[in-house]
Amino acid sequence: MKLGILTTTALLIVLGLADPGSAANRQHLRRLLDTNECSRCDLRDADLRNTDLENADLDGADLEGADLAGARLRGANLQNANLVNTNLRDADLRRARLSRANLEQADLGGADLE
Repeated sequence: MKLGILTTTALLIVLGLADPGSAANRQHLRRLLDTNECSRCDLRDADLRNTDLENADLDGADLEGADLAGARLRGANLQNANLVNTNLRDADLRRARLSRANLEQADLGGADLE
């Protein structure tokens, strides 16, 4: 029985259907990429480098540890979002709404906060 579970897990990892190194909820990530909306979603540790999220609704989303380097977040709603330890280097945050967002230890180097 243990061998069957290990074999199934290994197969899912190879097929990209399971990723033990990522905590992001795959359904939430897919919803964000498909609809540009994912309020109160679990996107911890998500790889969103260089993603176009202009005007995205991420109100209350958990993005702790996510990689948003170079992401286009212009006009995005990040109110109440958890951005602790998030990589926002060179991200476009112009007109982004960040009220009550937790930016503790977030990397904002080169980010456009105009």
